[in-house]
Amino acid sequence: MPEPIQEHRRYLPHYQEPGQIISLTWRLEGELPQQIKATLQEMKLLMEVMKASPEGSISSDLYQQYSDTIARYDAQLGRHKPSGLDLSQPKIARIITTAFHYYDARLYDLHAFCVMPNHVHLLVRPIVQASGGFALLSDIVGRIKSYTAKQIIRTGIQTKTVWRADYFDRFIRGEKDYYWAVEYILDNPLKAKLAQKQRDWPFSFCRDWEKQEI
Repeated sequence: MPEPIQEHRRYLPHYQEPGQIISLTWRLEGELPQQIKATLQEMKLLMEVMKASPEGSISSDLYQQYSDTIARYDAQLGRHKPSGLDLSQPKIARIITTAFHYYDARLYDLHAFCVMPNHVHLLVRPIVQASGGFALLSDIVGRIKSYTAKQIIRTGIQTKTVWRADYFDRFIRGEKDYYWAVEYILDNPLKAKLAQKQRDWPFSFCRDWEKQEI
């Protein structure tokens, strides 16, 4: 097992190995219904178990349980209507998608993203920096959150805090898992009944779409 390049926690444990493709999710600040809070607590407990497991000992069943819980949390979040700020408003969504593209080839290789009304998904592979080390997840998320929050507040939105302080990360385990993660991200608007086809949602991106258009 490779040596981790970052292992830390604030509210949640986070773990990063060199060269990994990683799925990231974070949401707007704000209260959630009790049902979503309960699912969120399940995710936190499963993350704690996985992070505390000895190297290479995470079972496929445990990892599948974590993935299924993430999917349930995300589905619940997608159906939860935000009060106040809506990230899918075009001027707001453009701020976020522009930031995602800006850091492509600077901090990471961008594979896919989706901006939903109250949360975002980002699939990236952190890349080596001029210093010789890989870009850190905490730095990637921190830069995007900081920039987009400032720009969103400048639009006149009446809020002091845009983003929830933490984020969820899930590393990709092979080719099959990669394509599952891409489809999962792009299907978010469909599950929330915001679009009928993946490409109908204007605030999604997939690197393979660009390849198909060449």
